[in-house]
Amino acid sequence: FYVSLLPDSHVGRIFRAPGDNPSGKEGAALVVEFTLAGRSYAGLNGGPNFKPNESVSFQILTEDQEATDRLWNAIVGNGGQESMCGWCK
Repeated sequence: FYVSLLPDSHVGRIFRAPGDNPSGKEGAALVVEFTLAGRSYAGLNGGPNFKPNESVSFQILTEDQEATDRLWNAIVGNGGQESMCGWCK
């Protein structure tokens, strides 16, 4: 979703679970390498016990209020939520 919103973004390699993985189904994504706005990240599948939350944040600098509004509306309008202090999740 975020890759579709931000320039210089893409999903890279996906490392999948082998058949003998005790913590999940074969073929489930375990690690995903991705780039958002030119910065590289790796997302780890924490399973059902460790879901994504506000402990990880992405700060995106925009050119103007119109660009900020476009991102905000896309995130909040796609199941996201407004949060305190001008953040959205």
